[in-house]
Amino acid sequence: METDKKEGKGIAQNFVEGTDLRRRAEDEAREMEALEAERLSPGEALRLLHELRVHQIELEMQNAELRRIQDELEISRARYVDLYDFAPVGYVVLNRGGMIAEANLTLAALLGVPRGSLINEPLTRSIVGEDQDAYYLFRKELLESDEKRVCELRLSRKDSSPFWACLEGVPVGDEEGGRRCCRIIVSDITERKKAEAKIAAALGEKEILLREVHHRVKNNMQVIVSLLRLYSFKIDDAGSREVFKECQDRIVSMALIHEALYGSESLSRIDFGAYLERLCQELGRAHKVSGQRIVLKANPGEVLLGMDQGVAVGMVVCELVGNAFKHAFPGGERGTVSIELSGSDEGDVELVVADDGAGLPPDVDIHGSPSMGLQLAVATVKSQLGGTIRAKGDGGARFVIRFKGKK
Repeated sequence: METDKKEGKGIAQNFVEGTDLRRRAEDEAREMEALEAERLSPGEALRLLHELRVHQIELEMQNAELRRIQDELEISRARYVDLYDFAPVGYVVLNRGGMIAEANLTLAALLGVPRGSLINEPLTRSIVGEDQDAYYLFRKELLESDEKRVCELRLSRKDSSPFWACLEGVPVGDEEGGRRCCRIIVSDITERKKAEAKIAAALGEKEILLREVHHRVKNNMQVIVSLLRLYSFKIDDAGSREVFKECQDRIVSMALIHEALYGSESLSRIDFGAYLERLCQELGRAHKVSGQRIVLKANPGEVLLGMDQGVAVGMVVCELVGNAFKHAFPGGERGTVSIELSGSDEGDVELVVADDGAGLPPDVDIHGSPSMGLQLAVATVKSQLGGTIRAKGDGGARFVIRFKGKK
C-alpha cells in the first residue's frame, strides 16, 4: 500500500510538472508573436495573413484529395478481397520453404478447414500420400523454371475424403531476382476425371467389340476359304480349280488384315511388316512353293497403313506374287521373289514387287493385259490406292507402285 501511494504521488507530480511546462511554452509563444507583430508593418501583416489563409486552403484541398483517394482505395481493396476470397478457384501462396503464406476462402472451403488453420502449414498435409512425389516434382520444376507448371493430383479434405485437383503454379521473384515463393491456383477437377474415366471405359468396351468383330470376320473368311477348297476337290477341270484357288488366295489376304487388326495395338493402323510376312507364308503354302526352290523375301520397312490401304496393298501383293509363282520360274527353276515397302517424310509410299525369273514379254501392256491377276492389281492400285503402277521386264519382272499414305 505504501508503495502504491508513492507511485500515485509520483504520477501526480509528473502531471503537474508537464502542465506547468506547457503553460510556460504557450506564454513564451505569445510573447514571440507579440514581438513579431510589433516589428511587422500593417501591409506585411496582411500579406502574411493572406499567405497563411492560402496555405490553409491548400492543406484543406490536399486533405480532401487524400480522403477521396483513401475512399477509392478502400473500395478497390474491398473488391479485391471479394474477388480473391470468393473466386471460383482456390488461391495459395507458398514461401520458399513450401509453407502456406496466403490462402483464400475458396481453398479453405475445398479442403473443409478454416482458413486460419492453413497459414504456416505445408500444403503436403492436404495431399494424398500416393501423389506426394508428383507434388514435389511439380514444386521443384516450378522453382527452377520461369514458366507456368501444371500438375494433377489428389487432395484430401478434413474428413479424409479425396478429390482430384489441378494445380497451376507460377514462380514469384523478389526485387533481387531470387525466387522466394510460388503462387498456385487450385481447381477441383473431380467431375472431369469421372467423365474421363467413363469415356475411357466406353472406349475400352468399343475397342473390345471392334476386335471381336475383326476376329469373327477373319473366322468367317476362313470358313469361306475352307468351303471353296472343298468344292474345288469335286471339280475335274484344272482351269476351274485354278480359279477357285485364286479366290481362296484373295480371301486369305483380306482375312489376314482382320487378324492383324485383331492383334494390333491400334485399330486404325496396321503393322504391315508382320502382316506381309504372314501373307507371304500363306501364299507360299497355297502355291505349294518350297522355300528352297523359290525364296520369298519381305522388307516392309517401318510403314503403318490404315485398314483400307492395307487390304488394297495385300490384294496387289497377292496378285503379283501369285503371278511370279506361276510364271516367273518355269520348269521348276530356282529364284527369289522380293517385296519392299518404304515411306517418305512427305507421306509417299512405294511398294516394289520383283523377281529374278523369266521376266515379262517385251510387248506386254500391264494396263491392257489379258491376265486376270494383272488386271485386278492395276485396278486396285488406281481405284483404291489412287496411285500409279509401272512394270519393268528385263532380267526378271519388277513392279513399282506409288501412292499417298494416310496421315
